[in-house]
Amino acid sequence: MWVLVAEGSGGNPSRDFFLFEGQHEIGRSQTKPDGSTAQGWISFPTLDKSISRNHAVVTVKKIRDVSDINQVPEITIRDKSKYGVSIDDVDDKYCRSQGGGGTQSERKIRKDEDIPLRQGCSITIGVNNSRLRLERRELTVSHSLLDKPTARKVSECCSRLGAHLLSQWKDSTTYLVMKELQLTPKMLLALIDQRDIVTPDFLTACLERTHLSDPFPPPGAFVEELPPEWEEGPLQEGGAWTWRNINTNEIVNQRPQAIRRYLFAPPFAKELPPEYLPHLAPGGTRLGNPDHKLQRQCLFQGLRFILLSEQTQVATLVKLNQQIVEHAKGRVLYYKPSNVMAGLVGEAHSCLLLVPDTFEAGNADCEAALRLLAAGAHGVSWGVIYRAVIEADVNLLWDNLATDWHMAADAAYGQGLGQLPASTQAQIEPQLQAMAQAMAAVPAAAGGGGARSQGGG
Repeated sequence: MWVLVAEGSGGNPSRDFFLFEGQHEIGRSQTKPDGSTAQGWISFPTLDKSISRNHAVVTVKKIRDVSDINQVPEITIRDKSKYGVSIDDVDDKYCRSQGGGGTQSERKIRKDEDIPLRQGCSITIGVNNSRLRLERRELTVSHSLLDKPTARKVSECCSRLGAHLLSQWKDSTTYLVMKELQLTPKMLLALIDQRDIVTPDFLTACLERTHLSDPFPPPGAFVEELPPEWEEGPLQEGGAWTWRNINTNEIVNQRPQAIRRYLFAPPFAKELPPEYLPHLAPGGTRLGNPDHKLQRQCLFQGLRFILLSEQTQVATLVKLNQQIVEHAKGRVLYYKPSNVMAGLVGEAHSCLLLVPDTFEAGNADCEAALRLLAAGAHGVSWGVIYRAVIEADVNLLWDNLATDWHMAADAAYGQGLGQLPASTQAQIEPQLQAMAQAMAAVPAAAGGGGARSQGGG
């Protein structure tokens, strides 16, 4: 979004004016004059008589395509004053042929014309060095699980704010918008990257600020309210207040303990496991237990995760899951099941194997996973990775492996080996011998069979 920075002078600090779509007037009044139809007011409360009450108008247009990260909203300025406006970076065709004002590098612009502004330009209002600087501050939004009407509303807010709305999670993402807090890859990425998770109302509140110089509302803003089952009751003699429980009709003399209603934090979805709630309660300015924030950023430091897939094009969900691991400083290594034995026999004990949540007999990925489990790899499902991020506890990776995978491994490589197809059995038996020899030559490592490798990051 565009920001006009009023440079401080005479010991006064600089001020930021956060602009959105519409017309914003510049003048020396402290507040917007009565009768002004502008959306915003940029004030220069000064004794500088060269600044008019309505000196100039800055117009900001919407972003036409909020998904285009390279597109910025058009912004212009119109001089309406007696003493003029000077800009240091402006085309000749927009300048007056004569007239002073400004510095040697600045030139007065024509009056009553909309003159395009460029990022980084310096704007002098009047003739006494009252200056504004135009800056572009990146504001990038992503959303998850929004219905179409709400998604359109978010897109419109972004267009007016001069923000970008991206379908994929980027390192530059500023906010994640959700109506309810649910377990999604984007939500986990927001937790790891310490990005604010907000409701659509947050973007509306950003547009409805009273003054352009007001900062954005804090995402963790809340109000103290009575619990929903209580209301103000009848007055006692002497004018003392009482409170009534609408469920039981009980009347008490002491105000019930207030609860916090967060204005912009998404409520928990019913589907969210109850054990996650203490780890996601709003805290500070960001959603999520404050004690977990730094832990999540390096949760998988030094860990290598093996993903088996015959597909050359990885599904979108898998890519998002890979982002989760890598944003938490882990590494994901792709192997085709047919290459498992050749490439991983000697190092399976030092890897975490990403397995499907359930075992599927006859599936090539599942059978290759069983071979690696037999070779010493430790299996972990995406569901367990999600839980580890939520609770900021890497030890969960070693404490949780689906029971059916243990049973499948016992069936395939124990007494049930003969139940596999003959071709698979003939392939596995010599490979198991090679695995056993390789494992015997590698000293056992502490901490989950050596899975805490220091090879990644």
